[in-house]
Amino acid sequence: MSFSSDMYALSRRPVLRGLALVILFTFSTRLDPLSSSVLDADIWWHLRDGNAIVAQHVVPHQGWFTQYSSHPWVDYSWGSEVVMSRFHHWFGLMGLVALRSLLEINITLIVFLMLRRGLRSFWQAVPLTASGMWAIHHCLGMQPMLISVLMFTIELALIFEACRRKVIGPLLWSPVLFLLWANLHIQFIYGLFVLLLLTVVTSAVRILPGEWASKLQPTEELPLLPLMSVAATSVLATLVGPYSWRLYAVIFQYVRSSAPYMIITELQALNFRVPEHFVLVLIVAAAFFALGWRRSRDPFKLVMLVICTAVGFRMTRDSWFCALPALAIIGDRDYAGVQEETVPRLRKFVFAAATAFMTMTVFLLLSRDTKTNNATLARAVAAYFPMNASAFVQSHWHEPHIYNDMNWGGFLIWALPDSPVVIDNRPDLYGDERLTHFYLMQQGLLDWSADPDLNAAQVVLLNRQTPLSKLLARDMRFRIIYEDPLAVVFARNTDASAGRQ
Repeated sequence: MSFSSDMYALSRRPVLRGLALVILFTFSTRLDPLSSSVLDADIWWHLRDGNAIVAQHVVPHQGWFTQYSSHPWVDYSWGSEVVMSRFHHWFGLMGLVALRSLLEINITLIVFLMLRRGLRSFWQAVPLTASGMWAIHHCLGMQPMLISVLMFTIELALIFEACRRKVIGPLLWSPVLFLLWANLHIQFIYGLFVLLLLTVVTSAVRILPGEWASKLQPTEELPLLPLMSVAATSVLATLVGPYSWRLYAVIFQYVRSSAPYMIITELQALNFRVPEHFVLVLIVAAAFFALGWRRSRDPFKLVMLVICTAVGFRMTRDSWFCALPALAIIGDRDYAGVQEETVPRLRKFVFAAATAFMTMTVFLLLSRDTKTNNATLARAVAAYFPMNASAFVQSHWHEPHIYNDMNWGGFLIWALPDSPVVIDNRPDLYGDERLTHFYLMQQGLLDWSADPDLNAAQVVLLNRQTPLSKLLARDMRFRIIYEDPLAVVFARNTDASAGRQ
C-alpha cells in the first residue's frame, strides 16, 4: 500500500476521529479559563431576575432592582434567566460553568455537522469549525445571548439542509424554534430576518420573468406556499409569550437608540486588536470568495452575507451573526449525485456516546487539574467584583440609598439585594439621555455637585479608578469610609451613620 493509502485508512479510524472531536469540543478551554464563565458583569442581575421570576411566578413589566422602578421595562431574556437561575440554584457557580460549556459544545457540534454534511469531509469540517469557533469566542460569554447563538446555528442548519434537498421538511421545525427563542432572548429577530429574507427572495424569483429567474437561481428552489406558511407561522410564534408584540417595541427602541453603541464597549465596532478579529475577516472573505468561485447566482446567500457582515462588523458582540452564515456558505458545496457513506445506526450511536463520554471526562479532569470549584470561583468573583465593598456596605447600613459605578450595577443588584441600584447595564430601561448622563458624570465631565442622584445618595460605591471617585475624594461633602485595591466607598459627612466601621 502507498503512503497516501495508509494515511487515508488511518484518517477513517473511529478512534482518531473521536479524539479530533474531543479536541474540537474542548479547545475553548485553551482560550479562556473555566472561571471566566462567572466574570461577566451582567450575569448577576440575570440571576437575580431569574430567581425572582421563579419565586413570584411572574415576569417584570417595570424596572426591578432599580431606583427607577416606575419605568416600564420588558425583560426580553426572562426564559434564559430562569435557566441560568436553576443551574446556579442546583450547582452553585459551577452550574454556570457547566451551562456555558454545554451551550458552547452544542454550538460547536451543530456547526461541525452542518459543515460535515455540506463538505462531505470530516477532516475539512474539523479545522473550519475550529476556526469559526475561535473567531466568535469573544461572543460566547455566559449571557442569554449564548442561547441565541445556539438557536441561530440550528436555524442555519435547517435552512441550508432544506435548500440543499429542495424540500420544506427541515423548515417545519422553525415555528417551534421561534416559539422557544422569542421567550429566551430578543435576538430571535436575527433568525427571523434570515427566514423572511429567504421567503422574500424565493417569492421575488417566482415573480421575475422566467429567463431572469433562471439566471438568478436556476436550481435551488423551495416550494413557495409552504415556505410562506412556515414564515408566517414563525412570526406568529414569536408573539406567544408574556410580552407578545412588546418585544418588537423594544427592538424598535434599540434601533433608534445611539448611546449604548457609543458607551458599551461590546456594542462598538471590531477594533482588530485581538487575533480572532482577523480570523473573522478571513472567514467572511473566504465566504465571498466561495460564492464567486462557484459562480453562485443565489441572491439569498449573497444578500444574507452582505447584511450579516455589515451587522457583525458593526458590533463586536454580534460577530457571530456574520461568522456563522459565512461558515455555512463555505460548507455549502454542490455534491449532486455523490452518495454519502452509509454507517450503521448502532455504530453511529456508539461513536457519539464514546465521544460525549470522553469530552465530559476531559472537562472533569480539567476542572480538577485547575482546581475549579465553587470555592475557587467565589474567590475569583471577589477579586474581580466589589464583593468586599458590598459586604461592608451591607453590614453598616440597612437598605441604604446608594449611588453606584455604572459597570457594577448588575453585580450590586445581586450583592446588595436590599438596595436598588441607581444605574446598571440595561439600556432599554434607562434610555439614551439617562445613560449618557451617568456615563459623563462618572467620567467627571459634568458638575457632580448638582447631580440629584448623587446628592440623594447615602452611600457611594465606585471603582477607585474612575474619575468621579478621584473627584469625590477631594470633595469636602464626602469622606472615604472603605477602600480596597478595587473599590472605594464614600459617605456624606452629614450622615450620622457614616462613621460606623
